[in-house]
Amino acid sequence: MNRHVIFVMVLCVAVVASMAGCASSPSGRPVAWNISITKKTTASIEVDLVGVANKNEESFLNGLSSEDYWKPDSQIRKDAEKLGNKLTKFLQVDQPWIVQRTDPQWQAWLNRGVFELFVIARLPEASGDWKVVLPVGKKAWDAKHHTLEIVVVDSGVSVQTKAKE
Repeated sequence: MNRHVIFVMVLCVAVVASMAGCASSPSGRPVAWNISITKKTTASIEVDLVGVANKNEESFLNGLSSEDYWKPDSQIRKDAEKLGNKLTKFLQVDQPWIVQRTDPQWQAWLNRGVFELFVIARLPEASGDWKVVLPVGKKAWDAKHHTLEIVVVDSGVSVQTKAKE
């Protein structure tokens, strides 16, 4: 009889723990997405994709200024690269940079537990929306062909794909 009670208690704890995990991630478990970033300006623009695996990383990146992130020999960018956590590209006008969901970088991100990607652009001026956050949960986006569409212009980065509500 005691074994039965213990089994039921362990089962209840497991169910509660699994429900708590689901509740903390309304966008679902992290999955790989195709990401298409298109530059719509003649200005020189560099873009980083940086994976975020915990709230500390998220808070840190949210608190950074454009100047601190993009300064020459930025330790922040070097550290992200050492972790295998960053992709970088200089964009060409109207030529999308496409990171396929089959890209090995996605496996590295998912193995680290990444739940968001920061799209960070070096814009011609330090003002504007120079970074946006992309949740990578399975239920986060209403995306055709599993592709997140992002556009970069002189004044900022914008996500064209509609988020699920």
